[in-house]
Amino acid sequence: MQSEARAEGNKLFGDGRYEDALSKYELYSFLMNLQSLGRPAIQTELICYLKLGKHAETVKECTKAIELNPNYTKALVRRAEAHEKLQHFEEALTVNLNANRLFVGTLRGFDQFMNLVVDNTVEVNGDDKRDTGMVVIRGNNICHR
Repeated sequence: MQSEARAEGNKLFGDGRYEDALSKYELYSFLMNLQSLGRPAIQTELICYLKLGKHAETVKECTKAIELNPNYTKALVRRAEAHEKLQHFEEALTVNLNANRLFVGTLRGFDQFMNLVVDNTVEVNGDDKRDTGMVVIRGNNICHR
């Protein structure tokens, strides 16, 4: 039943029927949650929310997925897209970079290559914190764990 729901959702998504696909993905998520509590949303489910203009729901579902898996990069990106659509530019962003570098700041923009413009940025290294102002973080420097 689970794989059928996801397969049907994928077909509907491919046909551009996002509302119908979303209902199948929600069924799939519900069935998966019965087996494995706390399973994060699948990426196509998150994209359906975005394409349907359900940006607040996108933020909510992405946040749940990120709480369960902080390294769920696609959920981080989808949540940022939804925040942008909602004009929530003040939302804080935490970025882990290669070489164990951590930056916290306010997302101001991004592109399809996951290059980020982050303002009011603080570099965190253990107990040390250093203000770095506005930075551009290239997507290939972001750590995907």
